[in-house]
Amino acid sequence: MFLKAKRFLASNKYFWKYRHLIQKNIFKKSYGVLPEKHFNKIFNKKKIISVLDFGCATGDKLEYFASKDAKYIYGIDINIEAIQACKKKFKYGKIIKNFDVNFSEKKFTKFLTTNNLKRFDLSILDRVCYILDFKELNDIVRTLSKKSKYIYIDDFFYSKKFFNLRKKIHGYYHTNFDLLLKKFKFKKIYYGRSPYKKVLNSNTKSAIFKNNGL
Repeated sequence: MFLKAKRFLASNKYFWKYRHLIQKNIFKKSYGVLPEKHFNKIFNKKKIISVLDFGCATGDKLEYFASKDAKYIYGIDINIEAIQACKKKFKYGKIIKNFDVNFSEKKFTKFLTTNNLKRFDLSILDRVCYILDFKELNDIVRTLSKKSKYIYIDDFFYSKKFFNLRKKIHGYYHTNFDLLLKKFKFKKIYYGRSPYKKVLNSNTKSAIFKNNGL
């Protein structure tokens, strides 16, 4: 019963939007543990100069890619306190950046155009997809697919052998990302264990999808 209630709360976008009211200092320092070894391994030979992180929290992954020569970063998070933490973290330095609480194709297209970029080298969806309803997820992936060379996903994966796109399992939505990304002409080039702590009764995986049209 406790697990069910916990997962109901964790799957509610309003919990993440107003989390700072419950946990006062949650975004005062870096949120979570950055899987640096994991990123070093899977992005080792990929040139990432521009990166968008949807659900960026305190911007730890953006900071990681900035340390690896990314010059353009774009962070989106539903929580205003998380965005403020990102702005403080990147207040100084030569990185060209933008942070927003809203997912706006118009805004990040303008960011790309202003900086003479055709697309983001990488878009990140890290433990955020399960919170979205399917229409939201489909719209976001469709939009990012037009603006990304690679899409990285860490979430709850639904088995490839089934042909429905989504199923709720023990309180969390699992998504068949292979089928979803295939709709938008992306091919999976990496698939492996998630670097985070295993979630009970959930298929936690990481994957990189590459735009087949590039």
